Order: sequence, then C-alpha cells, then structure tokens
Amino acid sequence: RQRGKRADSPCQRGKRADGPCQRGKRADGPCQRGKRADGPCQRGKRADGPCQRGKRADGPCQRGKRADGPCQRGKRADGPCQRGKRADGPCQRGKRADGPCQRGKRADSPCQRGKRADGPCQRGKRADGPCQRGKRADSPCQRGKRADGPCQRGKRADGPCQRGKRADGPCQRGKRADGPCQRGKRADSPCQRGKRADGPCQRGKRDDGPCQRGKRADGPRQRGKRADGPCQR
Repeated sequence: RQRGKRADSPCQRGKRADGPCQRGKRADGPCQRGKRADGPCQRGKRADGPCQRGKRADGPCQRGKRADGPCQRGKRADGPCQRGKRADGPCQRGKRADGPCQRGKRADSPCQRGKRADGPCQRGKRADGPCQRGKRADSPCQRGKRADGPCQRGKRADGPCQRGKRADGPCQRGKRADGPCQRGKRADSPCQRGKRADGPCQRGKRDDGPCQRGKRADGPRQRGKRADGPCQR
C-alpha cells in the first residue's frame, strides 16, 4: 500500500472515493454536510411553515411581533393603556396636563423650570441675534453650522470638494470610478485584487487540472504523496 494513502476504497485517506462518503461534501441526499435534505428540518432555514427559524408562522405568535391587536409587543392597543404613552388626559406619562402642574415646567412665567419664558433668556437657546448660544450671528462663520455655501461644516458645497465624497469621477472617495482605479479591485485583468480573473490565476481556486488546490487530479498527484511532476510538494 502507498504511504499515506490506503488501498483504493471508499475510505482513502485525505480524499474518499466518489460516493456518499466524500470528504467535506457528502453525497446529495438527506445527509449532506451543513445542509440537510430539503424539508421542514433544513439547517439554518426551516421549511416554510409554522416552524421557520427566526420567524414563526404568520399569526398571533410571530416572533418579535405579535399579532395585530391589544397585545402587540412594544406597542399596546390604542387606548388608555398604551405602553410608554398613557391615555390622552391630565396623567400622560412624561407630560402632565397643560397647566401650572406640568412636570418639569412650572406655572407659566418667565422662570419656568427647564424652559424659560420666550425671550432673550431662554435656557439653551438665547434670543435670536448675534448672541445665540452655540450659534453666532448670521454670517459665513456661524458656530456649529456655517452659512450656506462652499464652507458648510460637515458638508461642503456640491462640487469636487465635498467632504467625505469627492466629485463624481475616477477619484471618488471610498468608491472610485469603474475602471483601472477602483479601490480594492484593479483593472480588469487576470490579476485583479481580491478576485482574480476567471482562469488559471483565480484566488483560492485554481483552474481545473492536476494542480487544483485542496483537491488534486486523480492520479499520481493525489494528496498525501505527490508524484514527480509539476505538483511536487
């Protein structure tokens, strides 16, 4: 017997005979590796029906979304028991009835809590003018938001100088024009980056022949003992 290779049988070492015991790929049938036979028990995706994985049958028991009705998940039926929002009235959650007892807001006066009376002393927003908080007078240099024009903050004028997106052309940022300058993909040729052209230079899969990667041709170049030739180890 050859070294590192058992006698010709369905259990050859490194590459089993073509049949239901192939290595890494079982025969087409209910025992395929990583994919069960087509039926209600497929691996990773169950048959369409009440047992789908990650999505139950359409009905009152859907996963993550209950049937439309008073028991929806995350949103109760419209009425005085809504979740996160009580019925419209003086007891709303997070916002009391309009009046002198509002939550976080005192009676209407220039000293309301959390929100001052409308005027030049509002909290967090000064009167409209050159002294606004966090926003200077209307000019091309406003703080936090520049005037509309080619110098806007975070978004330059539409043109070849946009921030984070260059003008449409062969030099766009993050996605170059289709052609020989694409990012992460060279010009169409047998040596493209990340995915070589279909042919003898494919990445991760050599052309069909005696030098295939991970599966050599049947013959003296089998895995485990290579014959003298272009595929010597």
